[in-house]
Amino acid sequence: MRETELPKHYYLDESDPDIVVLLREDGTFVAAFSSSGATKEGITEAAREDYEALMGRSA
Repeated sequence: MRETELPKHYYLDESDPDIVVLLREDGTFVAAFSSSGATKEGITEAAREDYEALMGRSA
């Protein structure tokens, strides 16, 4: 998963070998994925949807 290009201000926590956790820059939980079933596209989409929802709340 390391080569996944995430939107700015998002990162992956891969400290658990079974779970990949998507977090915002401030450490806020966004989503969790099974390491065996996670896709680059799915993780990127979750980050994009979270960002859009976050921007909608601040508008």
